[in-house]
Amino acid sequence: PLQAARKLLEGPTPPAPLLGPWLKAKGAAAFWVGHVHYYSRELDQATTAWLAYRDAEQAWVDAEPASQEAQIELSYAYNSLGTARLDSADLNGAIQYFRRSIELKRKGLAQASKPDNAARMELADSLSWLGSAMMWIGDPKSAEAMFSEGAAVIAAVRTGAPNDGVWSYREAVMRRWQADALIRLGRADEAVQQARQSLQILRELLTRDASNVQWQLNMLLSEATALDMEWPRLNPAERQAQAAALKAGMDAFARAKPDTAKSRLLDVSVRWARSAARTEAALGNAAGALDTLRKAADDQNSVLSSRASDMRYVQSYIDLRRLMILLARRHGLPLPVAACKEIDDITMKMPAAIGVHHQITLGWVEAQSCLGREKRDDVRRAAEWLAKNQSQEPSP
Repeated sequence: PLQAARKLLEGPTPPAPLLGPWLKAKGAAAFWVGHVHYYSRELDQATTAWLAYRDAEQAWVDAEPASQEAQIELSYAYNSLGTARLDSADLNGAIQYFRRSIELKRKGLAQASKPDNAARMELADSLSWLGSAMMWIGDPKSAEAMFSEGAAVIAAVRTGAPNDGVWSYREAVMRRWQADALIRLGRADEAVQQARQSLQILRELLTRDASNVQWQLNMLLSEATALDMEWPRLNPAERQAQAAALKAGMDAFARAKPDTAKSRLLDVSVRWARSAARTEAALGNAAGALDTLRKAADDQNSVLSSRASDMRYVQSYIDLRRLMILLARRHGLPLPVAACKEIDDITMKMPAAIGVHHQITLGWVEAQSCLGREKRDDVRRAAEWLAKNQSQEPSP
């Protein structure tokens, strides 16, 4: 049906009164074609369709340069292209598309005759996408600036609608991502502050609607993030108590949602496992710590077939196994060769990420060393790229 709709829009260009609506409709048809390909993980086809979407909206802007609607629609096209390139590991291409989308959104907002909260939220969305891309290329400073601006935009919108749960939720997520960038920069106090603010927003939301599953999950994830970041400043008893409280929350969610809890709680479980393993290692039980991480790795493997093309999942998958390698090296334990092979296997399904995505490249190089392949030319090139693109890493 979508391809048929596109064919209906082919043919001679209509006269001026109909040109804008015709181009808008032509772009919309291309968008939906790309949307179908994107969610089928057919990213090259999605990119092709969204380039047609971009071209139609650019033609609309050219025909009606004073139209704010046309400029905003063009910004959406660039954002869509950015998401497709991001998931294809074309991070530099994604960054350029997101920047253009943000530029157009800012221009449209500046020209608006009255505040447009929907457009401001779309700007925050593009800022979050650009921040993610910056994190992945190993530039947490730029990422933090994007997340900080995005959180500020959402907070400003919320002042006029403090009871809007959707906007509150989006601010909470943005602040958690900002915390991740801050911890990479070594700004631990600020990172904890943002993670705690995210947690506070979500807890307040749940006082309004305790049944909202998305809010429940994200509250647990923000709690796990805060614990992970606060861990160095906590004493052993505090570490154990906070980890136990988080685990109790996870278990309560699992009892309420037994059919889907394991997959839904995966990100929380991995964060919890990191903190629990660090606590065990600090108490002298490095073998137990490694076993805790291995169990979390097994949970990740249980959804591997459905999430292997998800960049966030792949990064988490590799980060966890890299932590296992570093833990084994630090405490003189046998290297987790199976985990090293798993890093290699999943990275080879996304080879374009090597030498582009900082965390994936870092994990892959570590795995090659674990497997005795550190002298290979491709591994050396990746290691050289990392040396030129170093970002500060939090202590494992």
